[in-house]
Amino acid sequence: MTQFPRLPLLALATLLGSAVLFAGPAAARKGGGDGAEPTAAQKEVRSLKHQISVTELFFALNLDAEQQASLADLIAPAIAEREAKQAARAADAPRLAGLLDDYLADVQGGGEPGATTVAALKAFREEERGDRDTKRDQRKEMKASLQSILTDDQQETLRTFRPMVDLGPSEEERAERKEARQDELNERARSRGMDDEMAAERMDRRAERGRHLRERRGGKRNVRGLLFSAEMLELLR
Repeated sequence: MTQFPRLPLLALATLLGSAVLFAGPAAARKGGGDGAEPTAAQKEVRSLKHQISVTELFFALNLDAEQQASLADLIAPAIAEREAKQAARAADAPRLAGLLDDYLADVQGGGEPGATTVAALKAFREEERGDRDTKRDQRKEMKASLQSILTDDQQETLRTFRPMVDLGPSEEERAERKEARQDELNERARSRGMDDEMAAERMDRRAERGRHLRERRGGKRNVRGLLFSAEMLELLR
């Protein structure tokens, strides 16, 4: 049986860190492509986009002085908690490296991991996840606190905010694209024996599915990341 060279523990942890292992493919895509480490220029671009987006959100909310102070008091401990969790994950990296090294050794030796190794990695994952009920309650409290600070109009601004919208298509361009797409679907529908009304209903369903999919992929989460950021806290203060 062919034996593959075993990587050092820390090298393996770098390749298969807990964020990528347990967060899924999206975490890898944040790099320079195919999970590669982003270059200095790419990091600078990402930082500039983030700063622009945070600043746009700050001005879009148009907070008064009292709201700024209240929001800063809400954001500061959330940032501190997030940083503490990041530090804890970094401290746990050597232990994860050891577990992954055991997993690799099992696979190289027989093609599949052993039950003990799998159980150990699952236990580690559960520790990383923590108390789900506590986290859910914390999110509810955070949401309620945020709603008590922002007006209804500001909450709507937060829900609908999209950064750097000036770089996107205009309303006219969106309408033209939608019309062109509708014509394309109508043509496909006719070729399949469907009428224009059925094609329009189908397009509406697809648009609705697309909206839900974008939300699940992080539209709301991304805006929350802008709001609960160190850059926003600096602007509030």
